[in-house]
Amino acid sequence: MKRHKIALIDIGSNSVRLVIHDIQKEYTYKEIQDIKMPIRLYQYLDEYGNLSQIGIDELIKTLRIFEDIIKLYRPKKTIATATAVIRQARNSSDVLKELEQRSNFKIRLLSEKEEAAYGQYAVSHLTTFEEAYTVDMGGGSTEVTYYRGNELIHSHSFPFGVVRLMEMFFQGKEPGDLEAMAACERYVKLQFKTQDWIHARNVPIVAMGGSSRNMASVHQRMVNYPITGLHGYSMTVENIKSTKFFLAAKSLKQLRDLDGLSRDRADIIIPATITFQALTETTSAERMYFVKEGLREGLLINMINAEVPETYPVSGIRKTSIARLLVNYGIDPENAKQRLKRVRLFQDLMIRAGLVIPSEQLNDYLYYASMLYLAGSYIEADDSSMHTFYLLANSNISGFKHRDRIIIALLASYKNKSLFNQYLTPFHDWFEDSEIELILKAGNLVRFCDALNVIPMNKIEKAELLKEGAKYRLRIKWSLTPYGELSRAERQKKKIEYILGKKVILDFYN
Repeated sequence: MKRHKIALIDIGSNSVRLVIHDIQKEYTYKEIQDIKMPIRLYQYLDEYGNLSQIGIDELIKTLRIFEDIIKLYRPKKTIATATAVIRQARNSSDVLKELEQRSNFKIRLLSEKEEAAYGQYAVSHLTTFEEAYTVDMGGGSTEVTYYRGNELIHSHSFPFGVVRLMEMFFQGKEPGDLEAMAACERYVKLQFKTQDWIHARNVPIVAMGGSSRNMASVHQRMVNYPITGLHGYSMTVENIKSTKFFLAAKSLKQLRDLDGLSRDRADIIIPATITFQALTETTSAERMYFVKEGLREGLLINMINAEVPETYPVSGIRKTSIARLLVNYGIDPENAKQRLKRVRLFQDLMIRAGLVIPSEQLNDYLYYASMLYLAGSYIEADDSSMHTFYLLANSNISGFKHRDRIIIALLASYKNKSLFNQYLTPFHDWFEDSEIELILKAGNLVRFCDALNVIPMNKIEKAELLKEGAKYRLRIKWSLTPYGELSRAERQKKKIEYILGKKVILDFYN
């Protein structure tokens, strides 16, 4: 597959966006340009529901700017879509014709069902939620879906978005006006009740779009959250309520200057927060999760999967994400696989000796750590542990929540217990003591096995773990004389002794 670029234009009610992706090896996609023009097309709908000529001209002006930018990147393909504001305009056919005549883009008008389905497609293929509600709140509409597995079971496009709610209830008022907030909440809850499938199911809500991410960004700053990134972050209904009250206590000017909140969303963030609270309460969802993916990513990976099926499978997104990180961080996959093979060998020895209890959780930990061990070396070999922890803890990794990311970062950066404790300090309350101990053991095992990766062609032909009184003997037969392997293993012997709880004699031969 030749490396190429794809450009996506998303004409929404609140903003018009151009995103250009670099499609790399194994169909990994990397965002290389993202330009948002907050022109709020919804405000150009006249009293008859037509998009005015002023609005059309504003959109054409934006598309021509995008056209010049796209020429610089020379993408293989450009996909332009329009959603609620064009869909709801009574003159939508005339608008689309004029857009195509005055720009070089063929605009695809997505139906309500298509818009909801592409968002759900992104969530089901790029997260581990097997069953969930999704919500994508735009400027003129709000898409809610319910899916199970890869099947979209229910979807509905509600005729309100953040701009529409602001105009209906907050026009000429302060954002925190109590009467406006109460009226907005009543309206939104009544809208959700029109769909009898939106009810308590004991499943999470996955939120897409800028409104949800801005709410989450504000909450992270409220609680002094220790890592960056919104993808995989979650909030309870109480968190959403506290954020709403925090925002409502501020004037519009204060909201425009608020850290974590985009200036162009200052007047619409409270209607958004009210909507997310209402949906969370209506569904009795324990948590709302936030993802970076949405309509545009759904379109992109749907196109990739059509070209190469199962590139982004419904199941297995975690291993797919890890494989793509190997490419991004320049990790030798063969070296990583050999490390994993040796980790599995020693894990099996310990299980057979009754020293380690078989666990799917431990299997996963060892896999992530083995494949990404000291990934930060690509930045700098010195301080590779520190670089690895920071890099993985603060990367948006599809399929992983924030707690998962910290586990991966702790494992892949493991060198010694003191560094481990230093990295763990801000997150200690996230884990039970038993889980911390499991992560420690997994990290020690990977660190020891990495020490055995000296000469790639020197294979382990046989390995035994023998109990000798109060000690263990680790006998390993190598295909070549293991001078380097023994020297490095002796330096890391304490790692294996920590796991076994006893002294270990290393017996390497060939």
